[in-house]
Amino acid sequence: MRFTVLFLLSFLCLCAFGQRNGGYYVTHAGDTAYCDIRAYSNLRGKMELSDFSRSITVEGDGGSKKLKPRDIRAFVFVDVDTTYKFVTLPGDESRFFHEVVKGNLSFYKLYVPGNTLPVMVKGDKVIYLNVIGTKKRIAELIEDCQGLLSEWEVGERYTVRDREEIVRAYNACGGLK
Repeated sequence: MRFTVLFLLSFLCLCAFGQRNGGYYVTHAGDTAYCDIRAYSNLRGKMELSDFSRSITVEGDGGSKKLKPRDIRAFVFVDVDTTYKFVTLPGDESRFFHEVVKGNLSFYKLYVPGNTLPVMVKGDKVIYLNVIGTKKRIAELIEDCQGLLSEWEVGERYTVRDREEIVRAYNACGGLK
C-alpha cells in the first residue's frame, strides 16, 4: 500500500504544468490584443518553446482560443525576466519563429521538439542555417560589409556558432537593405 501511494505521488511530480504569461498578439491587420498566453513546462521545469512553433492558446475576457500563424502576425509574452517575441516570416505562415535580432539582417530561431533551427532573413530571402555550407551561406548574406566579411572568412574572431553576434555586427556595419 505504501509503495502504491509513493508511486502515485512521484508520478504527479513528473507531469508538465501549464502557466499563464502576460502578453499580447498582433493581427495581420495590425490590431493588438492583450491577453494571457498559456505556456507549458517540461519535466525539468523549463518552458517548452517548441510548443509555440505551430500554435498558441490565449486567454482573455472572451475565454480561451487557439491561434495559428495564419491567424496572427506576431505574439509577445514575458516569462520571469525574459521577453519572447514570435513572428511569422514572409512566405511561411505555418510556423512561428522566435525573433532574436531584427534589422537589415535578422536572426530567428525555430524551435522544434528536441532541436533549435537557426534562420537568417535579409530582404525577402529566408535562409535556414541547419544545412551543409553554413559558412558560405552567411558569407553571401554579409558580402556588402567588407570588413565583417573578411573577418568572417579569414579571421579567428567568429565561428559558425556566433550567428547572433555576426548579425549584430552586420547591422552595426550599416549593411545595405
